[in-house]
Amino acid sequence: MDVFHITDRDGKKLRDETTINRIVDYIRKSLGADSSFVPSRRRSVDVAPSSNHTSIELTGTDRPGLLSEVSAVLNDLKCNVVNAEVWTHNTRAAAVMQVTDEVTGAAITDPARLSRINCCCAMSSKETTRPEGLRPRFR
Repeated sequence: MDVFHITDRDGKKLRDETTINRIVDYIRKSLGADSSFVPSRRRSVDVAPSSNHTSIELTGTDRPGLLSEVSAVLNDLKCNVVNAEVWTHNTRAAAVMQVTDEVTGAAITDPARLSRINCCCAMSSKETTRPEGLRPRFR
């Protein structure tokens, strides 16, 4: 999750929409025709099975122990985390985790199981003092 604040020569954040849009257009043109911008999600968990693994995308509010708790939930659900990339910025957290079934080593495709993973990840992310914690969303 990358966040950029564009500032003027005096270090003040730009707020003029016309100027910001010109800069965004310039960046898009510089990146080329194949580039695209993905809008950020407030809080979500997204799961998408492939032939080799199931991808879980998580975004939300960061807090101490969050990644540990999500990993423990996945372990309890017999999921092996084969790859994970995690980012934090200020109070936000994002992760992309690739998991497989612990027994078969294959992607998890059962809709009921994916729903259970979604529900458990969402529940593990809740904290009584911080209800806005990480929210899972599956694809």
